[in-house]
Amino acid sequence: MFLLIWLAASFTYAQDTGHVRFLKFQADYRVNADATYTVVRETAYRLLTESALVSSGKMPISYSSKLEDVEILEAYTLKKDGRRVDVGAAGIQTQQGRLASGNGISRIDQHTLMITFPQLEVGDSVAYKYRLTQKESVFPDQFHAASVFARGFAWDAIDVSIDMPTSITLQIESEQMHALPVVEQNGRRVHRWHARNLPIIQNEPASVDMFLSTPRLIASTFKDWRQFAAAYEARARSKTVVTPVIVQMADQITQNVAEPWTQARLIYEWVTKNVRYVATWIGAEGWVPHDAESILSNRYGDCKDHVVLLNALLAAKGITSSTVLINSDRSSYTLPSVVYPAFNHVITYLPAFDLYLDSTAGSIVPFGVLPLSNADKPVIHTTPYDGVRRTPMVTSPHFFASRVTKMVLTENGSASAELAITANGVAAIELRELQRSIGRKKEAEWVREFLDGKNLEGEGTISFEESNDGASMTMRLNVSISNFLAISDNGTIPLSPLLVGPIAFDTLRAVYKRPSRLLPYWCPAWTLDDRYEIHVPKNMKLILPKGRSIKESEFSYSSHYAIDGNKLTAVRRMSIDRPTLVCQPGEYPAGKSAILRIERDLRAQIIYQATEQTQ
Repeated sequence: MFLLIWLAASFTYAQDTGHVRFLKFQADYRVNADATYTVVRETAYRLLTESALVSSGKMPISYSSKLEDVEILEAYTLKKDGRRVDVGAAGIQTQQGRLASGNGISRIDQHTLMITFPQLEVGDSVAYKYRLTQKESVFPDQFHAASVFARGFAWDAIDVSIDMPTSITLQIESEQMHALPVVEQNGRRVHRWHARNLPIIQNEPASVDMFLSTPRLIASTFKDWRQFAAAYEARARSKTVVTPVIVQMADQITQNVAEPWTQARLIYEWVTKNVRYVATWIGAEGWVPHDAESILSNRYGDCKDHVVLLNALLAAKGITSSTVLINSDRSSYTLPSVVYPAFNHVITYLPAFDLYLDSTAGSIVPFGVLPLSNADKPVIHTTPYDGVRRTPMVTSPHFFASRVTKMVLTENGSASAELAITANGVAAIELRELQRSIGRKKEAEWVREFLDGKNLEGEGTISFEESNDGASMTMRLNVSISNFLAISDNGTIPLSPLLVGPIAFDTLRAVYKRPSRLLPYWCPAWTLDDRYEIHVPKNMKLILPKGRSIKESEFSYSSHYAIDGNKLTAVRRMSIDRPTLVCQPGEYPAGKSAILRIERDLRAQIIYQATEQTQ
């Protein structure tokens, strides 16, 4: 993993000076002929606030006891008056192993040395220095290292060196790091870099590919992605052997089915429903799967294991598949220029159908649909390797939701309402997640808690329906609410859904709050249809806003409001059509302008005037 990225999670960003200021970071690598290495790292930082004493008064150093040895060389507090207070033996605790609950990763061989710095006060500094010796490379005969310096902190001095045999060629990517002249002597080559006085750079909401503008140094002996793909495949290929047990299971799953597409779908669905996600790693097992037959026997495994079993079952039916390395998140859409293990997930590709599958996403993701976190991503197919490819973009028709609210409002402010949300493609995944989170026979309890959270008094039911092909999902919420509206002589009727569903305008509003942006940001394409049919009391006179039609940049929006007798109808439709999930800073002004115009219409209110009822 990238070194120092964890600092962003350990400390809180501050507007000006921050809670912590890094005074020094130094890392000196000495690489051996077999690509293993020893590195001495030294870090010093000053604690500037009371909260920093809590968040930064301890420092964990984690490592794999199978792959690495660690020795703490020194650790101390440096008081404001210059006194040095060393960390005693009791101030360094060792935790062996990491056991995770749920879908977390258990690292049996992970050791964590926790340093607790003594006598800390605001304005003091802490420093620690340790030596890490790698005993076994994660990838045989390959060296790779990365230092990424979190943007939310000031860095006074950074120094990194890599001392290695001249027989080893190093690929380097750096940002805001000054390279010093390379020195060669006695069959070794020494690279050095430094940086001074790096300022705080504020984060921006929904930013992506932040590492591209973050001070960093990435070094690797992998010459290209083809070599990296081969290195992964070399240890995974033998795990996908099609044994008689695998053939028997594949035949059982696809019994009486001859069509390859249907066979592939049935195998995918079986794996998603019957193989739990459980990750237990020792040493380099984060990059090496288990064999298909043992995964089948255990009925659990991590993403690599899912792919191995899925590929083996498909192969047993003569269906070709390949392993795909990917970053599964909503922030990484560009690979570094230097080949580095920059992936956190593995999925499957079916070339005959040009289809990507992620069986670890569970039964909530139907065959042929990728989770949004896997969309529009650079990927490596390990075999056959064909350059850096990209997963499909999720277009607005495949990220679609409609909300239909039908409500009857009474004179005393009570209401009965039915909300139907229908979602297609990736939007349907969220409805399936909601259904799974509620649990069976707990629907009424969930509705009561949902209404309580909105300070509404009432009761109701919630139900879910899935289309026969699994492409869409519908949720129906039926409620009776006694205090929906505080009726007076004059007031407003809110036009907002009881339950937002998988697509929310508020997520866009948060992205476009800033005056400007410096970084690329996440901007999906989607379509949302919103319809309200509200029957109001006969003594209620309504004043409607004007409808709008807005087309700006990639945003389309329209609204229409009508009254027929005592029935109010409001229809709003918003669509975003774009070719990628990443927007560039130059696109921000047009997007912000469109969002502000749309937001003004969404704030439009239905005004009512209550008149005396004629007998």
